[in-house]
Amino acid sequence: MPQMPSINMASMPSMSWKTQTKPSATVSPFLIVHFHGGGFIAQSSSSHEVYLRDWAKALDAPILSVDYDLAPEHPFPVAVCQAFYAYCWALEHAQQLGSSAQSVICAGDSAGGNLAAVVALRALEEGIQPPCGVMMIYPALYLHMTPCASRVLSLMDPLLPLGTLQLCMNSYAQRFQAAHGEATALLHKHYTRTETRGGGAGPAAPKGGERAQGGGAAAKPGAAAAAFFDAFE
Repeated sequence: MPQMPSINMASMPSMSWKTQTKPSATVSPFLIVHFHGGGFIAQSSSSHEVYLRDWAKALDAPILSVDYDLAPEHPFPVAVCQAFYAYCWALEHAQQLGSSAQSVICAGDSAGGNLAAVVALRALEEGIQPPCGVMMIYPALYLHMTPCASRVLSLMDPLLPLGTLQLCMNSYAQRFQAAHGEATALLHKHYTRTETRGGGAGPAAPKGGERAQGGGAAAKPGAAAAAFFDAFE
């Protein structure tokens, strides 16, 4: 693996990981690196812990959930740098998490989906082992405030109105414009969409069906874990 890019250690995120409550004598071949949502300005790994524990138990896989610094005190690119550092750390310290890192998936919702995609792109650009797949749940991928049908509908959305979206974007990346075209081309070059579920795109997986290889003895996956990770084949 190429050397990890140098990053200011004084601004690193805190991380927590979820595993099964009972100790395991085997090392899981799987690892999920999770980034929480919250519009880049709110929430934490603790706010998403309920379903993360369910995932870890059902999939028999450790989950590393990253607490990145939030805007507006820490605007772009702080969260990006911290998310990528956490991913690199997970690859180098997978044994501490109970994984051989044979199959690593980045997952996140909303702002976390953005960070999951960015981490995959950054890994490809830096020559770091890329994730086997990226699971983005209603990700924030287009941060320009340009008119579109979904944003017109958000004017009447009681849960996430347009004003809240504007606050999140201004707090996180007001001084920057997303390099949308180039980044999207790179993402599509290396990852492809799988099945459509509930009207949205399924998980993204590396083209060619290849898994990134890692060291360590791989435990035989359970049925739930195999079905989940096979979705990224």
